[in-house]
Amino acid sequence: MASLHLLPPNATPAERAFSEGTTRIDRIPVPIARLYNPDDCPVEFLPWLAWALSVDAWESSWSEAQKRAAVRNAIWIHKHKGTRGAVDRAVRALGYRVRIREWWQERPKTERFTFTIDIEVDDRGVSPDLYAMLTRVVLKAKNTRSHLTGFQVTESVQGGCSVGGAFQSGEELTVLPWMTHEVLQSTNLSAACAITEYLSITVQPR
Repeated sequence: MASLHLLPPNATPAERAFSEGTTRIDRIPVPIARLYNPDDCPVEFLPWLAWALSVDAWESSWSEAQKRAAVRNAIWIHKHKGTRGAVDRAVRALGYRVRIREWWQERPKTERFTFTIDIEVDDRGVSPDLYAMLTRVVLKAKNTRSHLTGFQVTESVQGGCSVGGAFQSGEELTVLPWMTHEVLQSTNLSAACAITEYLSITVQPR
């Protein structure tokens, strides 16, 4: 059987074993195209793909959907860094809806080259860690001239409203011998409605 290595005849057994072991690496399939696809990349390799694409913000506590979205938008954000669209897309990649208000859109106008971000959160709320992460993402994506003055947070909670109704009717009829006068009948109809709403707000130190 032909040898697959180029070791000299006087190679030691350890050198030959090492050569044979490293030769097996060539037989391991490495799906490069899949590893560079944010939608197909195995979740355990996403941090390395994020590093390769220079993702500005990364948290191991993110959900898988947030991690894939951050990687998926990395190239577009780097191409458009310093624009309003880059800031918007960088925050939306984390799963939050935002609206950017620049100084000239305020009434009255605020200090030149400043902006505020309205962010809509769900039942996850806003923690100090989330606030710090959003600030870091915005500062990485914005231009140097503009300055972030703060966030205005709006919490949106979705729920179901149940409506029920009931109708009850009864009638009692007594048959008497035929009489020529008019027979009158009356009934009552009742309707009711109830709505229950509960809201819990936790105020964190600013």
